[in-house]
Amino acid sequence: MFSEKLKALRIKRGLNKREMSNLLNMPYTTYNNYETNAREPNSDVLVKIANEFGVSTDFLLDNVAKLPQNITPTTVVHVPIVGRVAAGNGCYAHQDIEGYEAIPSDIISGDHTYVLLRVKGDSMSPKILEGDLVLLQCQSSVDSGSIAVVTIDEDDGVIKKVVYDENKIELISENPYYPPRVFWGEEVLRIRVMGLVKRIIRNI
Repeated sequence: MFSEKLKALRIKRGLNKREMSNLLNMPYTTYNNYETNAREPNSDVLVKIANEFGVSTDFLLDNVAKLPQNITPTTVVHVPIVGRVAAGNGCYAHQDIEGYEAIPSDIISGDHTYVLLRVKGDSMSPKILEGDLVLLQCQSSVDSGSIAVVTIDEDDGVIKKVVYDENKIELISENPYYPPRVFWGEEVLRIRVMGLVKRIIRNI
């Protein structure tokens, strides 16, 4: 049964359900429904899980096939959760830390600092919802078209799609209710990139 195979793979990796859902980049409740056999996976989900664990989709659906022996435990990194990101020294202030979330080391790079930012507001809805956590890779620049956290006039960080054009920067919301903000010429100096959004973590 698929649900039993999924649980066995998770245990083999040494992960709890929350860590497994983060690894697979899916909401916790969605993952839990798969493991408890309350929901059947579609073909895309099967392929994602198969690729992550180096198994075939046939294995996941086969009631007889045995668990591969070459699956090794996954280490986790405890990433700080903050309610705000502001300009200053570094990506966040230690006094702003609300707690920590265990993130599988497979999805982060040791060359960067990471922080989980709790989303407030609906300007990036429906892609990013209020209450979501976004995994932020702290860096001072991003490619045009990336979703990033930026500060304006050294204020608290906001999540926007950042588009560069000749002599201007445009900050775009996913929610059409919020018009783009365009900064021309020397106005672009008001904007500071704090980091790149790498992943969205949703509980529901």
